[in-house]
Amino acid sequence: MQTCSSSLHSSMFRARRRAVAAHATCATPPAASPDRVRHEPDCAQRCAGFTLVEVLVATTLSAVLLVGTAAVAGMFSESVAVLSKDIANDHEAAMARIASDIHYAWWVEVPRSNVLAVAAHTGDITTYTWNGYDLLVTLPSGEEGVLCSGVTQCLFEPQLVDRWREGTPAVRGRTLYSKPNPMGIALPIDLEDTGTLAISFALDSNEGEGTVAGVNERLLLSHPTSIQVPIAVGETGGSIEATLYRARAPGDPRALAGEPAIGSFVMPLTALPTSARSMLYQADPRLPAPPGKVRVSPRFQAPTSLVAFDVGSSVPRLDPGVAYTLHLKVSGGAGISVLAGYPAWGTSGNVAFRDDDAQSLASQPLVVPVTITGNATVTSTSSSEEVIMVKTTLAADGGRTLTRSAGVYGQVVAEEPWLGVVAGEAAPSRGPR
Repeated sequence: MQTCSSSLHSSMFRARRRAVAAHATCATPPAASPDRVRHEPDCAQRCAGFTLVEVLVATTLSAVLLVGTAAVAGMFSESVAVLSKDIANDHEAAMARIASDIHYAWWVEVPRSNVLAVAAHTGDITTYTWNGYDLLVTLPSGEEGVLCSGVTQCLFEPQLVDRWREGTPAVRGRTLYSKPNPMGIALPIDLEDTGTLAISFALDSNEGEGTVAGVNERLLLSHPTSIQVPIAVGETGGSIEATLYRARAPGDPRALAGEPAIGSFVMPLTALPTSARSMLYQADPRLPAPPGKVRVSPRFQAPTSLVAFDVGSSVPRLDPGVAYTLHLKVSGGAGISVLAGYPAWGTSGNVAFRDDDAQSLASQPLVVPVTITGNATVTSTSSSEEVIMVKTTLAADGGRTLTRSAGVYGQVVAEEPWLGVVAGEAAPSRGPR
């Protein structure tokens, strides 16, 4: 404890001696002339310096100025670096932008090898065009600018895929239905004014292959203009009435119960062409009569000509896949013969017959040939080649060549020809959520 106290006193004594010496130096200046004494500052003024606060303020201001200067210099250097990088890589940026636009396009077209049109789902179209040196971009607003310069070649090569679409239905005049002549022996059916002959038919919806290979068109509806049946006149006078009904089922000549007639038309026997008139003939006694109520008539010759009933507007339309039945009746004491025959092996007949209206129609294992002509409304399929991928080749000054391929996502994922997008198609509108 004494040792520490002695050291403390010694330190304090030495500090006091230094202070006294300094004071003595200032208190007893050397002799000098009055002019020197007048102009020389006093000792207290000469010994004064900066305070701690002043030093701290100056240091802080210097630091702030240095930081600001460094920031400005750094920003300038960064701007120069970015600008240099953009100048060096503007071709890569252009390629990346074009690829991105192709990826997310609604549809893409390459009208020429140096022109690329990219459509958004909104219908806005952005166009890229190479004019020989600059790659230009035209925005949907019509504004045009240079995407990159120094391009010695820019080539857009599309990869195409087939897309099918259903177009406007086509109307064609043609044969709507045809049941060929029966095979084997001709068996005329004698029809007098007390009987009814019913003939069934149905239109096929398959139209066969159209303009697009591998696509079968379909019958939508038809308007018949003529129904042709092989008829011969045995007893002149009176008329033939034809009435069209919906049938119970395909191959069933009976009318659907409770359904009204679709249409009817009448033809006087005197209006039949000369070739349809028959002469008497003798039945071959070696041939047995067909079963049921159909009989070989010794009075009438087997018809050899088709008689066309002018349908006109009496039948508004016939639909595919629907079974119909045509009922023939004669009046005024007339008598006709309708050509019939046995159906081919494995097929069924299309005839029902009754001698008078008091009886029910009875199906017969016979076939009566029928031909129906008119106007058919059928589907119409169109095919187009759409861009599914684009290969872009860009050659810059200095011999540098960049190549990049980009697929149209909406086309790549749509494998079926009926899917995907066709150029010019509008995007489906989104309903309210």
